[in-house]
Amino acid sequence: MKTKHLSGWATAFLPLIITATAIAFTACSGDDGLKPDPELSVTPATINVVYTADAEDIAVTSNTDWTVTVSGGTWCTALPATGTNNGTVTMSVNENHTFAARTATVTFAAGTLT
Repeated sequence: MKTKHLSGWATAFLPLIITATAIAFTACSGDDGLKPDPELSVTPATINVVYTADAEDIAVTSNTDWTVTVSGGTWCTALPATGTNNGTVTMSVNENHTFAARTATVTFAAGTLT
């Protein structure tokens, strides 16, 4: 059996090449468990409605799970209340029989963003 010995530059650089290859494969090993920073935007940001019942769509742009809540009365609802990534939320308002001014706050949240 013949044995070939490495000499010269191959002996000097072989450990470096093996180490660099191991690092490259380790760095590309797949999911490292980190999630990207959450992103969230809604369009339009404000909806104005008149006294009649109405429904308006809001486009949600996100890269993660999100929720929407409504405060300010039962006359205004948002469906669906949760979603993942991009979606559409329908804001529905009941008719205003008293014509008194009404205000509701709609809050979208994704991760630490609101």
